[in-house]
Amino acid sequence: MFVTIGRCAHCKQNLVLDSKHPSLRPGNDLEIKCPKCKQITTIKVPAEKIAKPAQHKDEPDRSAIPEVSEMGWIVVHDEFTPEQTFPLKIGKNRIGRYSPDKPCEVMIKTNDTFMSRNHSVIEVKEKADGKLIYIISDIGSTNGTFINALRRLSEYDKIILLDGDTVQLGRTKIVLKTKESTQSSSEASRKVKREGYMKTVVITH
Repeated sequence: MFVTIGRCAHCKQNLVLDSKHPSLRPGNDLEIKCPKCKQITTIKVPAEKIAKPAQHKDEPDRSAIPEVSEMGWIVVHDEFTPEQTFPLKIGKNRIGRYSPDKPCEVMIKTNDTFMSRNHSVIEVKEKADGKLIYIISDIGSTNGTFINALRRLSEYDKIILLDGDTVQLGRTKIVLKTKESTQSSSEASRKVKREGYMKTVVITH
């Protein structure tokens, strides 16, 4: 039996896997090649998706798997770290260096040891008028969080980010694309890729 575990980040094709696959366990990060566009998508397996069988190929796509709405995106846009795009959800989105031992909502694959494994958090809130705001704070990182190469956040700062703002975690830079300006992860990636790199704040021990 096959189960649907998510969608391709590039073309939105449903991605399926044999339910007996040894890696199909809650919390695992799986790299799956899309059968349609041949691109690789990394998917974290949640418990609720394991028991859901893939629909018959002749049936309409009515996947019962609930999807968390993407309320914005952060795109890694840095000279020394591969481009990666991550969705943001309503609530707190902790960001840090990839680590299975200390996981967070957004885990960036990088060799930048100046980035903490739980470095900062972007909280997405919906205002009364329906508009979204994106509030960033540092969560005790070792080397600090910088906004647009100018301001280092103190432990008490909570700063509202705007579309296109660059955040530096350690030595690695990411860019925010808001839901208001952008409709998909692929569009976020394309828009950011067209822009130049923000200068890097030099960090030394």
